[in-house]
Amino acid sequence: KVALFPGVGRIITGLSEASIKIGAVTSSWGPVFDPLHKASLSQYFDVYISREDGFPLKPAPDGILDCLKRMDVRPENAVIVGDTTMDIEAGKSAGTYTIGVLSGLAQRSQMEAEPPDAIIDSVEDLCGLFGIEAR
Repeated sequence: KVALFPGVGRIITGLSEASIKIGAVTSSWGPVFDPLHKASLSQYFDVYISREDGFPLKPAPDGILDCLKRMDVRPENAVIVGDTTMDIEAGKSAGTYTIGVLSGLAQRSQMEAEPPDAIIDSVEDLCGLFGIEAR
């Protein structure tokens, strides 16, 4: 049972309006993307990568690197946003900027031990980081 975090719709549409490419990489199975489809947000994503694509699971960076390659984005120009330390470790291994979100599975102490480049309390905080007007 997967649900979208509050603010996800606003950040996704805001990034798209700013012509920023969006990709999703998960170690879960493809149906984890169903809430994005149901919320009519899937159209804003350039790439989806899930366990079915056969990449080693995070913290391996392979799925992230392939996602970036498909979007024609260099790792140093990318941001990985994740709610687990495995997301952060994978992003760092891929050479991206990393943002840990505390509204998911990891506690602050776990994130700080990794550590990402930035830690935020909620997905909604991404609006401020990316200069997207919160509505």
